[in-house]
Amino acid sequence: MNKIRSLSILLACLAMLALARGPLPATGLSETVVELVNAERVKAGVAPLTVNPQLTESARRYAVYLGEAGFFSHIGPDGSTLITRNIAAGYRNPVWLGENIAAGYWGPESVVVAWMESLPHRSNILDPNFAEIGVATAFVAFSPHGRYWAQEFGRRNGTRSVNGEKSGKTPRLPASPQAASAPDRYGVVSAGGVLGQFPLPAPDAPRGKSPKIAAINPSRAAQGAAVTVIGRGFGDSGVLRFGGLTARVDSWTDTRIVGYVPEGAISAGVTVANNSGVISVGAGFHVVSADGR
Repeated sequence: MNKIRSLSILLACLAMLALARGPLPATGLSETVVELVNAERVKAGVAPLTVNPQLTESARRYAVYLGEAGFFSHIGPDGSTLITRNIAAGYRNPVWLGENIAAGYWGPESVVVAWMESLPHRSNILDPNFAEIGVATAFVAFSPHGRYWAQEFGRRNGTRSVNGEKSGKTPRLPASPQAASAPDRYGVVSAGGVLGQFPLPAPDAPRGKSPKIAAINPSRAAQGAAVTVIGRGFGDSGVLRFGGLTARVDSWTDTRIVGYVPEGAISAGVTVANNSGVISVGAGFHVVSADGR
């Protein structure tokens, strides 16, 4: 009898562990992140984002995948990128895409604070080129970080940002997140394929002039090709993105950037974020095949 009872207890424990290994999504936490992000955009004078179900599904899949596969990167072990994942989730005809991920943060406030304190992540959150958002979080037991977050940003052909005036109502948004009294100590964040971190401007530093793209030469090129972005307000460093993928840059001045079309890029918008965290309006660019078609 004792052996049967012990075996029953063991089987029950194994069943509970099997269930615990599965992802546990938290819809309410994700909704709070969207509200906090829109509060930051309104405060910065940028139109709030609308929730898109396809971006939300893409974020859900990736948050679960990060935990279950035990990795932390914008390129999955299966070779997927933020572009291929969002399109696979049904987000059609994107012209701009971006992605923030995080792990180890347990609350919406702490993860948004972490993103806002990092220039590449803040650049995604405040990017005026984005119109839609999807956010998801999942807890995966026995994973390296426990809780994972994915934040997908997008804009499709024909869509535009929705502001309070369009519906005749001013959106009611929560106050900006404050640093938690006991912040998560082991969290990690990563933004849209950006390599490295940029120093944040001092609190009293001027916001800086807005970068403006005047031309991209050539305006059609294959993945891996060198292009020159001409304009003004680029500063002396920053991030050059093709539709959401970060480009490798050879040289950067206030009026001229020489970089390379990233692998995996699609025909979409090109944006420049300067070292003050200010982002340009996007400029159209067409990615062609290696034979020029």
